[in-house]
Amino acid sequence: MHALRLLPALFLIFLIQLGLHRLLGSIFFARPGQAPARRRLGWALGATTLVLPLQIASIRAGWQAPAAVRWALLEPALAWLMFGLPLLALLLLLRSLVRRWPSSGVSGALPTHESSARFAAPLSPGMAGARASAGVDEDNQRLPQASSPDAPESGTPVDRSAELPARRRVFLARSAQLLLGGAGLLAARGIAEAEEPPEVSRTDIFIPGLHPDLDGLTILQLSDIHAGALITEERMQAFAAAAARLPADLIAFTGDLLDGSGRAAAPYARAFEQLRGRLGTFAILGNHDYYAGERFAIRAVRDAGQTLLRNSGVRISRGQGSLWLGGVDDPMVKDAGGSVDPRRALLGASPGEAKVLLAHRPGLFDLCAAAGAQLVLSGHTHGGQLAFSPTLTPARLLGRHTMGYYKEGAAQLYVHRGMGVVGAAPVRLGVPPELALLTLRRV
Repeated sequence: MHALRLLPALFLIFLIQLGLHRLLGSIFFARPGQAPARRRLGWALGATTLVLPLQIASIRAGWQAPAAVRWALLEPALAWLMFGLPLLALLLLLRSLVRRWPSSGVSGALPTHESSARFAAPLSPGMAGARASAGVDEDNQRLPQASSPDAPESGTPVDRSAELPARRRVFLARSAQLLLGGAGLLAARGIAEAEEPPEVSRTDIFIPGLHPDLDGLTILQLSDIHAGALITEERMQAFAAAAARLPADLIAFTGDLLDGSGRAAAPYARAFEQLRGRLGTFAILGNHDYYAGERFAIRAVRDAGQTLLRNSGVRISRGQGSLWLGGVDDPMVKDAGGSVDPRRALLGASPGEAKVLLAHRPGLFDLCAAAGAQLVLSGHTHGGQLAFSPTLTPARLLGRHTMGYYKEGAAQLYVHRGMGVVGAAPVRLGVPPELALLTLRRV
C-alpha cells in the first residue's frame, strides 16, 4: 500500500526528467550530428531517475550505502531529482525569453533570408528570367535553402532552438550552463547543511496560571530523526551528544523516529539510550514510524528507555507544582483501526494543571487546542527542507504552520524543523537541523 502511494510522485519525476532531456538536448545538442550525445544525456537522466525507486527499496530493506557511495553518487543524484522541477521551469522561462527578444536587441541576431530579400536590389528582366527558370518564387523573393550535412532529413522533427540565430543560441547555452552550475552549488550546499550539527533554538513559553514551582521548567524537543538510509547511527549519536549538553527537565521526541525500515530500530535505541531528561524522556509516533512498522517503532522507543505516549498522558511534578504531559497518535494509526484522541490523552489532567500535548503533525493543533491543550509540540514539516522564511517554504503545502512558534487564541504551538531528512531528499537549505529548548514561564 505504501509503495502504491509513491506511484504518482515517481510518474511526476519521470515526466520532469523527460522534459529536462528534451530541453537540455535542444539547447546543447540541437544538431542531428549530435544525436549520440543526446542519447547519452537520456541514458544519464534515466539512470538518475532509477535512483529514487532503488533508494526507496533500500530504505524498506534497511540497507545503507557505504559513505563514499552516498557522498559521491547517491545523495547528488537524489538532490538532482529534488531540484528537477524548478530547474525545468527556469530553463523553459529562459528559452522563452530568448526567443522573444527583438532581432536588434542583446541577442545580436544574424540577418535572415527574409530580411535580406526585403532590402535586395531590384533585378533586371534578364536576371528575373534566369531566376524564374531556376525555380525561384518571384512573389516572395526567397532563395531555396542549400542542403548541408547538418540539415535534417524530410519528415525529421526539427528542434526549434536550432532555428535561433547563432548569437542567441550561444547566449541560451551559456545561461543554461550557469543555471545548471547554480543548481549544483545549491545541491552541494544543501547536502552539507543537512549534515551540520543541530542548531539550538531557545524559546520562552508563557502559560497563564503556571505553578510557581514550574516556572523555568525546560522541555528539550527532538523531532523527525528518520533513522535509516541517510541517518546513520553515528549521526544519531552526534544528535544525542549535542542534546545531552543542554539543561533539560523533560525530553520529548515528537515522531518520525524511524524512516522506513524496522531495521533502524536497534541503531536508534543504541544512539539515544543514554539521553535522559531530569523528569523523564517521552516519545510519540509519526507517519514514518508506521511506514517502518508499528511494532519496530514501539520496540525502538522501549529499548531506548523512553516512555511512549499514545492517546495517553502522565503527570509531571516539580516541588508543589505539576503539569500534564500527553501524547496523541498519528493519523496513520487509522489504517490499523486506531484513532487520534487528544481528549483521551488529557483525561487524567486536573482542571488547574498546565496541559502540554505532543502531536506529530501540526495539522492536529486545532483538535488539540479544542481538547484543552495550552501548548502543543509538533514536527513533521521539516520546515520544508528548502525555505527562505516560515512563509516561503514548500511546507506551506502541508498547512499554515510550517516551523517555529505560533499562538492562536489561548493555545500555543511549536513546530520543530526536524533533525534528519526523508530518505529520498538529502538536502536542507535555510532550515538546518534543530534542537528546540523550550522554557515554561509563569504569567
